[in-house]
Amino acid sequence: MENLEEDELLIFIGEKIEIKKLPESAEPCTSTHCYDKFLAHYKVIEKICGNYRKNEITFLVDGYYEMPDFADYKNCLFYLSRKRNSKDTFTQLTWQYDEVYKTKSGEWASPFSAMNYMDYDSTKGGIKPHKIEYAEDVTYKVKGLSRQSLNRHFPFPYFTINNKVATAHYGNTVHELVQMKKEGLLKRWGYYGIRDTAAAKLKVQDVILDEWKQPEIIKYNENELKTTFYNFFEAFKRVDAERIRKMSMPNVICSVCEEPPRFDYENNFETIDSFIISAFRYLHYSQLEQEIENKNYKISAEKRDTSLNQDKKSDQAIIYKVSFRTIADIENNTVKYRHDFEFLKSNNTYLFYGLSTNIVSYYGIESRIRRGDIYFKKAN
Repeated sequence: MENLEEDELLIFIGEKIEIKKLPESAEPCTSTHCYDKFLAHYKVIEKICGNYRKNEITFLVDGYYEMPDFADYKNCLFYLSRKRNSKDTFTQLTWQYDEVYKTKSGEWASPFSAMNYMDYDSTKGGIKPHKIEYAEDVTYKVKGLSRQSLNRHFPFPYFTINNKVATAHYGNTVHELVQMKKEGLLKRWGYYGIRDTAAAKLKVQDVILDEWKQPEIIKYNENELKTTFYNFFEAFKRVDAERIRKMSMPNVICSVCEEPPRFDYENNFETIDSFIISAFRYLHYSQLEQEIENKNYKISAEKRDTSLNQDKKSDQAIIYKVSFRTIADIENNTVKYRHDFEFLKSNNTYLFYGLSTNIVSYYGIESRIRRGDIYFKKAN
């Protein structure tokens, strides 16, 4: 550490022994995000930074719902802090860890993750992902992920994807990861770097604020929307493709075209015929159809851009939605979805604009990793 007046810092590679959830506090949660608290017990494999001499360590973990993301990894690189001159337990710096694996050369390394470069300027520091020969293949199941998610979280050439499994080929060594944190996040948090005392002297001045505008309230006739949707649904049940075409736009949002269920949906525009074929195939006898039959819906409206060409000026329109919720089990994860049947109004007539499906929440503790904003299950 460079700034010794900060809390004591400990960086180490650990091997999991046990992680257990702590009993809920008797004090009520007043925060917007009420996380669970855990006590993690690890074997100290290699110490990178800090004054700690024992072979095992116990530390507090906060900031996670259910089990921490790292719970199913055998070895991780951790960043902990402890109040200076205090004997209290170390606490994990919020969300700071990396899964690590042995390389053929005997080093520890972690697969490429874009999150590690969020607070690090590689143009100045020079550390970049490079090829790593892991002692054993490091793989992740990617079944059910959209093309966008694959490109974002498992990009080529850092990973190759075959048979719905992503294999890591690039990454960084542990010492590179720590150096990146020293020049990025740990510097911003005050553990490293020269403090700029002048920066604390803020210049206060008056500013002119834009006039606050009352949010626009969109009015709609709930009975009209309900009647329109269930007329559309009746055409679907009768397998009346011609009737569906007459009630729809030529191109519609078609989440059902993406072979549901899946972890995430691109919600691309497809022809109405593609929607009809996919809907007849996937929606009949589905949980969504049952929710529609039971009339467990919610109706809403919003104004948004409906332009399909990003080069053109934004085209705002009111989208009317009849929404349903379902639950699916994917790779031992319980996934909750919201399905929005969307309509546009033209000449006092509602036209089907598409079916958009989005994840509301997901739960599961088996072999999860977080790469950005989605959890994935590690391959066996």
